[in-house]
Amino acid sequence: MLVATVFTILLCTQAVAGEPGAASAARLQGTFLQLTAAHRDWQPADWTKLFGYFKELRLTQLVIQWTVYDDLAFFPAPEYQQVAQPPLTTIMRLADAAGLKVWVGLAHDPGFWEKIRREPKLVEIYLRRVQLRDEAVAERLAPQLRDHPSFRGWYIPEEVDDINWQEAPAQEVLFAFLRDLTTYLHKLTPGTTVAVSGFGNGRTDPRTFGRFWQSLLGVSAIDTVFFQDGIGAGKLKLDELTFYLGALRQAVQTQSRELQVVVELFRQVSERPFRAQPASWELVRRQLEIASRFATGGILAFSVPEYMTPLGGPEADKLFNAYLDYTKPSW
Repeated sequence: MLVATVFTILLCTQAVAGEPGAASAARLQGTFLQLTAAHRDWQPADWTKLFGYFKELRLTQLVIQWTVYDDLAFFPAPEYQQVAQPPLTTIMRLADAAGLKVWVGLAHDPGFWEKIRREPKLVEIYLRRVQLRDEAVAERLAPQLRDHPSFRGWYIPEEVDDINWQEAPAQEVLFAFLRDLTTYLHKLTPGTTVAVSGFGNGRTDPRTFGRFWQSLLGVSAIDTVFFQDGIGAGKLKLDELTFYLGALRQAVQTQSRELQVVVELFRQVSERPFRAQPASWELVRRQLEIASRFATGGILAFSVPEYMTPLGGPEADKLFNAYLDYTKPSW
């Protein structure tokens, strides 16, 4: 871990003194929803049950991670394969009724991480294709979404890490991609916001990490950054997380943007294929308390449906009830 000593001391001091958000306020505002082929046969009653759990948890925000995965669409679109019961309309209707605010994800290519490891010219060509596809999906969805009061804006599924964009030529390609796509999305649906997520692997020191994000936000029209805490995936440890969140918070505030921290509710047990199980409540509680010190726009979970509702099995049900007990009013 590359951590500058002076910067570390500064961030530790900030974390103890004067950061907003006491432990009593360390609660979730929302969750990601990752649509998969497993949702192909869900009926409206299944979605209603899920939103009932969201209500019990008092969630107010929802991020649909993507609406197209590879060639599978979760809304009616003849150019893509279709699930039997396209769920997007049902999800938005339930979100309207529940008073949730929703970011709608665009298209995700499962080969993204492999393709961005190539030399910058090839990555530039690839990201141009990604941009055109995202714009086409957004253009198709916009007329449907404008009528939903729950529609807060767009989520770009291409996540930003701290490994693949360290060199200047790669950064230029990424910055151009996000500049052009976010500008397009704001013009398509004025008054909405655009969000992107990122995470750290501890491969750059916090100061460099913060400068990178400040530069990225400076050239793009990103409104909200979702930072995945990396605890469940084993990318960062709890004491390391505060350093990176401190640096990112400063970068986001400098550019007058919003930071939401994504608490990973899982513990990864296998990388390939990815397998995970619900984390312990004690660990999640500590993650929440750290997140509350740095988030300026709320705390999200990844993700409530699988890891913090009875739908996810006995351990997820246990975490669900532990969280409800933790957030229960004391009077």
